[in-house]
Amino acid sequence: MLHPSPNPAVSRWTGLGGSLALSALIDLNQPAQAHQVQTGGSVGATLHLEPNDTPRAQEDTLIWLALTQRGGRVIPLEDCDCTLRIYQGNTLLAQPYLQPITAEGYQDIPSATVVFPAVGTYTLVIEGRPVNAAEFEPFELDYTVTVAAAAPVSPQTTGTPETGAIIDPEAPAPPPRPDATVPSALTVALGVAAVSGLMIWVLAKLRG
Repeated sequence: MLHPSPNPAVSRWTGLGGSLALSALIDLNQPAQAHQVQTGGSVGATLHLEPNDTPRAQEDTLIWLALTQRGGRVIPLEDCDCTLRIYQGNTLLAQPYLQPITAEGYQDIPSATVVFPAVGTYTLVIEGRPVNAAEFEPFELDYTVTVAAAAPVSPQTTGTPETGAIIDPEAPAPPPRPDATVPSALTVALGVAAVSGLMIWVLAKLRG
C-alpha cells in the first residue's frame, strides 16, 4: 500500500512525452529542491511542507498537496474524495482531516496541519478518486519525509533593562540587607551607657 507497483499509466510519465506532461504540472518558478512531485495515471501531486519543506518534531507542520491533471488543470479538494495517511514504518500514525487552502497560485487544494512526534523518516500517502463529475483517474501516491529535531529553545532570562542580569532560579537567595532604620546592639549599649553616666553626674551634683 505504501509502495504501489508500477503500471503502464505511470510508466508513460517517464519518457519524453511524460517529461513534457510533467513540466505542465510543475511551476517552473518554484525551486526544484523545495517540493516533491509524484505522478500516477493522469494525476500529478506536488507536496509542500511548512516551514520551508523542513518539518521539525513536536512543532506544527502545514502540509499541502497541489493536485493537477495532465495538462496543468488544478484539481480542487471539492472534486476529489481525498485521503491523507501518515506512516512511520508500517505503523499508521494519523489520517488528518483535509481542508482546502490556496497556496502559491493553487486554488482550494487539500491541506492539513500535523505534529510529527519524533525525529525520523515518515511516509505520506495521498489517495483520491473523482467526485462531482470530475474526470481523472483514481490515484495513490506516496512521499518520504524526513523530520528534523526541534529548534533549540533559548533559556529564559530575567533582569532589569539597565543591567540585563541573568537570574538563576536555582541559586540561593542572598542574605537580607540590614535595615538602616533599626539600631544595632552596639548603638543601643552605648546609648544606655551614656544615659547612665549622665544620671550619675546629675545625682553627684545634687548631693554636692
